[in-house]
Amino acid sequence: MDVSRHVSNLQLPTFGRYLAALALCMLGVASVLDVRHEARMRPYAYQGDTMFYHLVAKSVANGGWFLDVSELGAPGSLNLRDVPTSDNNLHVLVLWLLGRGTSSYVEVLNNFFLLTFPLVFLSALMVMRHFGVGWTAAVCASLLYTFAPFHFTRGEHHLFLSAYWPVPLAVMLTLWVGRDGFRCEPTVPPVWRRSRLAVGALIAVILAGTGYYYAFFTCFFLLIAAAVPALRHREWRPMWPAIALIAVISAGVAVNLWPSLAHFSRSGAAETTQRDAGDADQYALRIAQMLLPMSGHRLSMLEGLKAEYNRRPLINENDHAAIGVTGAAGFLGLVWWFFFRKPSADAPSEPGARGLLHDLSTLSFAGVLLGTIGGFGSLVAFFGLTQVRAYSRISVFLAFFALFAVALWVDEALRRHATSLPRRITAHAVLALAMVFALGDQISPRMLPDYQGIATQFDSDAAFVHAIEAKVPYAARIFQLPYMPFPESTPVSRVKDYDLLRGYLHSDHLRWSYGTVRGREGNAWLRQLAALPMDELLDTLVWAGFSGVYIDRHGFDDDGKEIERQLSGKLRERPLVESADDRLAFYTLTNYRERVARNTPRAEWQSRREAALHPPLVVWRNGFYDQEGTSEHRWRWARSRGRIELVNRSRRSQQVRLDMTLVGNDGGRVMIDTPLLSKRVSVRMTRHGERVGTMLVLPPGQHSVHFSSDAQPLYPPDDFRDLVFSVQNFALTPVETNIPQRGPAGPAR
Repeated sequence: MDVSRHVSNLQLPTFGRYLAALALCMLGVASVLDVRHEARMRPYAYQGDTMFYHLVAKSVANGGWFLDVSELGAPGSLNLRDVPTSDNNLHVLVLWLLGRGTSSYVEVLNNFFLLTFPLVFLSALMVMRHFGVGWTAAVCASLLYTFAPFHFTRGEHHLFLSAYWPVPLAVMLTLWVGRDGFRCEPTVPPVWRRSRLAVGALIAVILAGTGYYYAFFTCFFLLIAAAVPALRHREWRPMWPAIALIAVISAGVAVNLWPSLAHFSRSGAAETTQRDAGDADQYALRIAQMLLPMSGHRLSMLEGLKAEYNRRPLINENDHAAIGVTGAAGFLGLVWWFFFRKPSADAPSEPGARGLLHDLSTLSFAGVLLGTIGGFGSLVAFFGLTQVRAYSRISVFLAFFALFAVALWVDEALRRHATSLPRRITAHAVLALAMVFALGDQISPRMLPDYQGIATQFDSDAAFVHAIEAKVPYAARIFQLPYMPFPESTPVSRVKDYDLLRGYLHSDHLRWSYGTVRGREGNAWLRQLAALPMDELLDTLVWAGFSGVYIDRHGFDDDGKEIERQLSGKLRERPLVESADDRLAFYTLTNYRERVARNTPRAEWQSRREAALHPPLVVWRNGFYDQEGTSEHRWRWARSRGRIELVNRSRRSQQVRLDMTLVGNDGGRVMIDTPLLSKRVSVRMTRHGERVGTMLVLPPGQHSVHFSSDAQPLYPPDDFRDLVFSVQNFALTPVETNIPQRGPAGPAR
């Protein structure tokens, strides 16, 4: 059955059935989530990764695009090309379109999330109907797929992953390839043949613009679907449609990612793009997590069962792989079918449910082999493709395979046994009751938003930020503590990743220091600045043009008492405090700036501003891992080769001292090579460390320092990184300046 024929023959009764089914889906959405306008004006989630999507939604709702955010990363700006997100350009375009009808970015965010439910439902329903599944079974399976645990556990936390409506289309494309669906019979009109090719190309383009994870998984399944008949018949012809579609998807992903790729070619890759091959196992799929109940199940016994399992190591987002009891039954049914229902020689073209079940069982088995711990995904990462690391996300494909199979079996049972009106009524009543239990199994109140708590916190933050706006000039720069890199930061005390975005989300014109990307100069400047003693910190903030200090007290072990004691003493004022939970505090620098200005000669001000904005910096590039340790003792592990850049953005050369300790296995050496030195430095490694110190003249610009080592790697327990040597307590210290060292001199961290 051709999709074009299915669409062209769409009659009013069929269209009415789709509308009725869609109404049933929307009734389910309204029953589960609060969709009233006043509820949609507050976020459904307000912490963790959700905040990143708040950032994207706000940037596009304001009328611009999301790649450049001038209000973050002060005194510079946030360049999201360093965080490859443009592979989701189609999703961002939908956000942008939704933003044309409202001034509230939160409403845009919530409307996008709510829109994913009917889109997933219609996509699944149309695909199942295309392959001949009866209306009743198709609607039931599509509802279960729409309200899968994955949809709620991802939610706005992983907004673009929860928009998984392209997945059923990808499965349809895969089944076409596996069943030779692009080669129509001669009796089929040419326009319909071309239509299917056009639909296939369109689906490939959609996948390329809705995230590289789903695109990558689709390419894998296309290869499997084409390879099975190619190997069975020992001919290459079945491979060509798959190869062509993979080429279109790959080219589309490259085009969408081109802003980031072009940026990296000019500026080098930031730390945000570095992934470790071991991540593919850490975030891999576990079959047990698919089959066991979801975390937070409404039944306490099942909730306890899952909690007991989750005491095992390496439990992370792979816990979101649960597919519900119906999906689990379908998955196990496909496993049984794969091993015990051998296909005939003509299986790829075998009509009806039997042929589809052969294909679905093969795809499901292949998906498990790719995604499971130590599976083919681990090998893909091992051989270099580390950007795809969360293989547990393949569960959304496996869930569709499983529910598609359930729909086929239910439809066959209805056709075979519901042959009279009483039997049909009984069968549909039983099916409706089963749906209630199945949906109850998949949807837990513990997964739903805490509307009142979120609204209280959100409104309190808004009032706090608006009070800040009233105390500082328009477009004022606000310095935020604690220091946190962007993105994907480990928690700092109780401050979670992206929590410091709260100021930006509620402000109309302020500029915030948070949002400097790891591995870029702005982040090195901010990290160095945050490490200064209080006197130097405040002076530097004034000279750099900041108007206030924003404190998240949860970022300090003592709830910020010590740093606020110092701030209150130096600034001679009490802070503005957020009302909901006394978590946020703000100090203005207006009066302090006036005191500094009175004590600084006018001719000296510009030179101090230059020193504040452009101190010598160190930027850690490829080969080095994130910093570990404390402010007193810190280190970075490195592979066998690494590179740093010493940066001097001032207009004159600066003399600096370079100090570090190198640690590694005894007997190896680390070579340090840079044009700044007259000769290469060779350091013999020891486990106790060898200190290295040297003077450098740092001309304006950026200068590479290359490290290489022949030492044997170290293998700490439960650490799967390539650890060859570490650089400890690295410090880049100016030793000669034109002004007294009251500026941001200090160790680069």
